[in-house]
Amino acid sequence: MLVTVAFVLAAAVFIWSQRRQKPGAAFKGPPTWPIVGNLFQVPVHQPFVKFAEWKKEYGVYTFFSDQCDVLTVRTTGDIIPLVIFGRKLFVINSRDVAIELFEKRSSIYSERPPRPMAELCVLLSYTLLR
Repeated sequence: MLVTVAFVLAAAVFIWSQRRQKPGAAFKGPPTWPIVGNLFQVPVHQPFVKFAEWKKEYGVYTFFSDQCDVLTVRTTGDIIPLVIFGRKLFVINSRDVAIELFEKRSSIYSERPPRPMAELCVLLSYTLLR
């Protein structure tokens, strides 16, 4: 009975992980494994060597912006999607793409984490001054 339940649960997790939308569907990348994703495909020492191999392997594709100005960046494997324990990661293999994304479009991708203590201080100072 316990073996059957474990098997059904493992099959459900496998099917669920295969049906989930892969990160960066517009990007080609290495195939992922259920649950761990690409964890065992990225070497611990000198991962940049593997990223350079993947850049050559996953060829040419086009990135379309979700913004109204619709910027198109043509790359040659410069953005590689990875998944590690369900967390989506993107490896950027090109200086030009890094400048495009992190400098020219930084307002789209950057945000500050919430600071509850700062909000609490502002709230207390507001109520004390009233």
